Amino acid sequence: MLLFTLPSLFLLTITIQTAAMSSSSPSYTPSSSNIVKMAHIQNNASPPSSTTTTTSPTTLFLHGLDSSSHTWLGVLQDLEEKSHVGVAVDFRGCGVSPNGDIDEFSSDALVEDIKQFVDTHLYLHGSSSSAAAVAGSDGKGGEGGGGGGAKLQIKKQPFVLVGHSLGG
Repeated sequence: MLLFTLPSLFLLTITIQTAAMSSSSPSYTPSSSNIVKMAHIQNNASPPSSTTTTTSPTTLFLHGLDSSSHTWLGVLQDLEEKSHVGVAVDFRGCGVSPNGDIDEFSSDALVEDIKQFVDTHLYLHGSSSSAAAVAGSDGKGGEGGGGGGAKLQIKKQPFVLVGHSLGG
């Protein structure tokens, strides 16, 4: 489902179902060791859950070339004031994310990193109980997620994906 809106920042936002990101690319098959755990920042708004009445999905922000998640700090603060959850990631080699394998620095590798991030950061899908466990005890950045622990089984909800330049 695509939903185009024109917010005050004139950003094109696209609401996507998680299933749309699960299709694999036929030209790239990463090994788990080649996927980079992307650093991220999250505002302090409460993630939607099955017990809340909020209808606004979490927004995931992707930065442009030669940039980082800090590009979105002002937007994250604006969303927080409106009680909307926002998360911004650092692509491999950007911000505080690790570089990964230099031979794996391709758009396909970035897509796999994003898919891994989406699959392991459950607060994107409306699980407020997992936000602190995944992002860290303070709910803020770092290389959270995934780990070797048991996976929570939750019903995944749609989220909004906003990208700029390389991230768009």
